[in-house]
Amino acid sequence: MAIFLLQKQLQEQPNNQVNRLALVFALLNADQYQQRVKKLKILRQQAPQRIDFHVIAQVDIELADNQPKTGIKNFTTSFIA
Repeated sequence: MAIFLLQKQLQEQPNNQVNRLALVFALLNADQYQQRVKKLKILRQQAPQRIDFHVIAQVDIELADNQPKTGIKNFTTSFIA
């Protein structure tokens, strides 16, 4: 239900970054990893200045998808490099 409502809100307000990030996390909770990656990509395009949230969300996706090495690599290259 939350996913449906967030998707509806994004249709009405496609540039709402808060709703998009909420949708990303709702999709993770629903084990919909591929959809979450797509929504996160849009969020990155709309708000590139929020790289901290983007990286954390991406690492969260990878950890939930049982890809810890990829998550750690992305985290370290984003913040340390």
